[in-house]
Amino acid sequence: MKPCLIWIFTTAASPTPPPPSTPLHHSLSFPLLPIARNQTYSSTNNPPSEEHPRRALKPGLYVPLLAFFSPETEELDESTIAQHAIRMAKAGVMGLITQGTYGEAAHLSHIERARITRTTRHAVAAAGYPQLPLIVGCGAPSTSETIELCQDAFESGADYALILPPSTYKAQYTRASLKGYFEDVAGASPIPVLVYNYPAVTGVDLDAETLASLAEHRNLVGCKLTCNDMGKLNRLVAAVQPATAAERGSGFMCFGGSADATLQTLVGGVCEAG
Repeated sequence: MKPCLIWIFTTAASPTPPPPSTPLHHSLSFPLLPIARNQTYSSTNNPPSEEHPRRALKPGLYVPLLAFFSPETEELDESTIAQHAIRMAKAGVMGLITQGTYGEAAHLSHIERARITRTTRHAVAAAGYPQLPLIVGCGAPSTSETIELCQDAFESGADYALILPPSTYKAQYTRASLKGYFEDVAGASPIPVLVYNYPAVTGVDLDAETLASLAEHRNLVGCKLTCNDMGKLNRLVAAVQPATAAERGSGFMCFGGSADATLQTLVGGVCEAG
């Protein structure tokens, strides 16, 4: 049996986190130097192999991080952003996500996005977690701006891009045009891409068939379903055969995106190994 993976929306630390290599409240006055790619997640650094061509995510829990601002100036509170990222890393999660829905992506400038990514990467590296995967929200209304955000994220230390479908003219979109959007972005992105299906925010609900067809793209490595559609999740898991703790799978990962549906995702995301 293959358990589906869960994307937990929580900021609570694990009851028994792994021993940290540095204290939580260490100095956060580190310089934000250029990112050395060999300091970040190994699956992105290693070239795709003929046997397993995708730079696949590993099974486990991935937590979305909050964005923090000064209540007086509304500027980014980079010290708190860094401490929050370190706390989550020490909780034992498999990876971190910035600039998603909880990460205030819709309210950030390109410069602020890059600062959050760089701050998070440097913070967890300084705390002893240099290879913790960092997934960064890179969605934008146009293909060109989305690709630009993917490039910015890569240069700031991101390992993966999480992308919502465009929604400004959603009434005009077809299955083919949405599929083309993600394929164009994935083809130009320097980092692997995950599709973020969140119809309550975008008004666009990607169906299982479209997501399964996107899974065939070499640089599309997963999807996050915040639609709470268990039927869709079941069909998609059956179609793409994501990795589990016991099996490598196809390299395309399926994540539930709501804590309210955690149990249903665990139950509904189980399929026959075949």
